[in-house]
Amino acid sequence: MEPGSLALAVAAGIVFLGGMVLETRVLLRLRWDWYFLPGFPLGARIVPIPRPPEGGGRTRSVRWEVAAPHLVRFWADPSDRSAPSGLHGVVILAQGRQGVELGFRWAPPWTPILAATWLAVLGAARGEGHVTVPIAAAIVLGIGLLYAQQARRVAAELRWAFVRGDEPPEDPPG
Repeated sequence: MEPGSLALAVAAGIVFLGGMVLETRVLLRLRWDWYFLPGFPLGARIVPIPRPPEGGGRTRSVRWEVAAPHLVRFWADPSDRSAPSGLHGVVILAQGRQGVELGFRWAPPWTPILAATWLAVLGAARGEGHVTVPIAAAIVLGIGLLYAQQARRVAAELRWAFVRGDEPPEDPPG
C-alpha cells in the first residue's frame, strides 16, 4: 500500500463490514456468555424489581433470555430494525433489600471498534495519522453515543418486561 492510496481505507471497511456480519449473524445466534459479558455499565441506577424474570421474551427493541439464575442476556434481533445491529449485553440480578437489583451492562458490536483502531494504528504507522486517527475517533465516538442512547431505552424496556411480562406502552406522540 502506497501512501495516500485508498487501500487502507478499503481494507478497514472490509474488516468493519465483515466483522459486523460475523457478530450479528453468528455470535449473537450462538449466545456464548464470553461474548455477552464484556460491556459498559449503564451509568444509571435501575429501580429494583420484585422478583427475578423467568424464561425469555422480547421487547420492542431486543430479545432476552435467562441464561443462568442470576444472568439475563439480551440482544438486538438482526432481522428486526428497531435497535442498532449488534447491540447486546447482560442484566446481572442480585437480591437486595428492596427487591432484585438490576446490574445492566451493554455492548456495541466490537468489530467496528477494532476496525477503527486498526485504521488509526496502521494509518499512524504509515505517516497518515493526521487523517486516520480523527476518522477512527469519530467512528468510535459515534458508535459509543448511538449505542449508549439505545442502551438506556433497552434498560427501561427490559425492566418493564421483567415486571409486567409484556411490552411497555407506546411512547407518547410529540
